Amino acid sequence: MIDGMSQCLESMKAGGERLPVTPLKGDICSLDLPDASFDGIFSTEAIEHVHDLGAMFDRVHRLLKPGGRAVIVNDSNRYNEAARRHSWESWAERDESWEHAEWLKAEVRPVEHADAKPYAVMREQMIRAAAPDLDDAAVAALRKASAGMIRSEIEAAVERFQQDGHLPQRDEFGWCRNPETGEYSERLLDPFELRNLLRNRGFKVQLRHLFRTMPLRLLNTVRFRPLNERLFGLRPHFVLVAQKPASA
Repeated sequence: MIDGMSQCLESMKAGGERLPVTPLKGDICSLDLPDASFDGIFSTEAIEHVHDLGAMFDRVHRLLKPGGRAVIVNDSNRYNEAARRHSWESWAERDESWEHAEWLKAEVRPVEHADAKPYAVMREQMIRAAAPDLDDAAVAALRKASAGMIRSEIEAAVERFQQDGHLPQRDEFGWCRNPETGEYSERLLDPFELRNLLRNRGFKVQLRHLFRTMPLRLLNTVRFRPLNERLFGLRPHFVLVAQKPASA
């Protein structure tokens, strides 16, 4: 991705457009840059993959200057039926299909996905390593129920299952997750929950729609939640504009 962006910048430079942009690779949850580095932070179609949104928003707050804004755009919206259906179908492939894993290796991002396996296979390996004596039926039940968990959580779930037969209940909106890294495969987001997470960190937050045609465009800034939920059913896209107070 860094190489691709660098090539883009060089092409623009050759065409007479110079942008003061420096591509950096890093984890937004632990990005090591000085406090108050930025006037603005923009994220589009990315936060559905982030393993710890609370940590990300903490970091964004620290990196923004007082009065600075974060703008977050996304369409992975659990209030939209089409978005839910698309996610659940793609998650099933990522979780179970070796063919999909080979496609990731060959065509999507070969470096990142060089060792790609179906997530369910990874969980099964963790389960069998934690409890080699479990029978196949128990392993299959845990493999399904532990979707969305990371290694430490899977090991704890195996231990509890051995004690009392309890199976965890997977998160309907975020169960497709790399059990090793914690990265989500496009989890379904709750825009209202995200707004609250940002507010809890001291941001002033506006939640907006992205309708572009009249008369729906007039409703982009509506604040009545029941109406917002119905509007998200029409179009999943949402924008969160989070401003850090000037006195922060």
